[in-house]
Amino acid sequence: MKPAAKKRHRLSALTLVEVLVALVVLLILMVGVFSALTFAHRTAQENICGNAAYANVRAAMEQIIRGVGFNNLPYTDGSNNLFQGTGVSAAINDANRSVPVIFNGNTSTNLLVSVCSLPDLTALVPGAAAPSGVREADVFVDINNTPGYANDDLEIKIWLWVQDASVVAVDATQVRAITIIYHWRFRDGARDRWHVGVVRNIRSSAPTF
Repeated sequence: MKPAAKKRHRLSALTLVEVLVALVVLLILMVGVFSALTFAHRTAQENICGNAAYANVRAAMEQIIRGVGFNNLPYTDGSNNLFQGTGVSAAINDANRSVPVIFNGNTSTNLLVSVCSLPDLTALVPGAAAPSGVREADVFVDINNTPGYANDDLEIKIWLWVQDASVVAVDATQVRAITIIYHWRFRDGARDRWHVGVVRNIRSSAPTF
């Protein structure tokens, strides 16, 4: 009898074409993961800037509500005529029509009261030039705590309205409607993306605590 033939196991290996296909698939997956991580990082940074812009504008509103005497608060009437508060008789000029506020704890800015009607927010283009009658304040906030590097500061354009909202018929005779429209810029590499927001409040001559 002849001895049983030994089975030969053939060693298998990837061909060059198979290796190249695998590398291409791996590269596509890596590009997708990198793009997703980049998008997530950009979105997170944009949200941080948006939250910082809102927090600074909200703090400015609180300063206007609580830090400025009602009689010293400049305002406009229904015809957009400007008045320097009810307790001040000085002539109207930029020095006494402004409201001092502090941003980020160290940036002092005087906000001027706009002398026009509020724009239509639904038609407002983020980052657009200020309309006629709007007094714009351009504020830069160092949200990254890099005082020696200004290129990463958060830019906020602020428009302020203080309007007489008194209604004599219901005996609400000392009421001011305060509106801040703000535009903030997010620097996405070489591109700038502007966003717009609004903060509103009511101020009356009644004491606040």
